[in-house]
Amino acid sequence: MENSEKYRRRRAGAVVVIAAVAFFLHAAAGADAESESELHSVRPGDTLWEIATENYPSTDDPRVTVEEIRAENGLDGYTIRPGEVLELPDWQAASEADTDKREVERRASPPLE
Repeated sequence: MENSEKYRRRRAGAVVVIAAVAFFLHAAAGADAESESELHSVRPGDTLWEIATENYPSTDDPRVTVEEIRAENGLDGYTIRPGEVLELPDWQAASEADTDKREVERRASPPLE
């Protein structure tokens, strides 16, 4: 009888551990999910540069942010029209792209002597 009790406890413990691991994996997958983009309705006189500088931290390079906005919306050029609705990428994603770009530029630049 003692062995069957020990077996039951081990099995119950294993079920609890598996459930906990499954919960944490599910929670982690949700944390990596893409955050929702913000929508911006283009007004007369708006430019991509202006939208980038008004909606993202001033520490970000607006050139990179403009390119992120273009990519997010499938824009071929830089022309936007009033009434158009643009999807603005998450500012953290744009900031990471800016950091990546600076790292590539730093590696491509010859060292100063």
